[in-house]
Amino acid sequence: DGTNTYSVTRSAAAGPIYVAIQPTSNAEISITATDGTQSYHNYGKFLAGKTYEASNGYSVSWKMLPRVDLSAKSGSYNVTRNEILTGTPSGNLTIGYSADNWEVTLDNVNPSGTKVVKISSNRHVNLKLKGTSRLTQILASNNKNVTIDKAADDGTLILQIGGSDSPLDVFGTVYIKGGTVKARCTGYMPAVYSYLNISGGAVYLAASSAQAVHYTVTGTLYGWNGSAWGNYSGQQYATTDNTSGNPSSWTW
Repeated sequence: DGTNTYSVTRSAAAGPIYVAIQPTSNAEISITATDGTQSYHNYGKFLAGKTYEASNGYSVSWKMLPRVDLSAKSGSYNVTRNEILTGTPSGNLTIGYSADNWEVTLDNVNPSGTKVVKISSNRHVNLKLKGTSRLTQILASNNKNVTIDKAADDGTLILQIGGSDSPLDVFGTVYIKGGTVKARCTGYMPAVYSYLNISGGAVYLAASSAQAVHYTVTGTLYGWNGSAWGNYSGQQYATTDNTSGNPSSWTW
């Protein structure tokens, strides 16, 4: 729950599992589970805003998602279901989607940025954010959309790429609904080469020699002209946070 961790082990049996915990107030709670087999089938669930008061009993029913550790994966990985991805791959990795809108939670994927990890798909991409994940790029072709939201309040996605690529290169629309999303192009392309729709979260966009967003924006962004906030149109930097200060101080 952010403070206390509980490990519960019991034999498989019908009926509920009873767990005694310290009281919580508006807590984020992470649950992981395994079926105990030699193959270690892992599952996960994230809860937000949970208050469990002392001397009370609560009946809960959690639909868990498969939890995939990427530490043994490199080359390519194909998403074929709703799932949680976590860990740093053993080598550079491209993540693809087998169908539209699989809900993928990024839970501290490549948090130190030591590997080149990107999503490349001709499907709609649906992401939830937990912890900090670092990717080079999200590429969605064939007029597909990318939707980004939070799985927990600390969810952050940082994208950085250079050369002739944009970190958010989407042939449809990028929808940002929650979490913190930072995208920076160190080459000559926009940070977002797509239509952009912002309805929540915090967004920081930076380009080196192009505008931050190539197409139109729905939602509120603030631009930087070197000394003051203004219209984001044609700006190299754009953010939802008009108190963020000079982009040179933004952390990546």
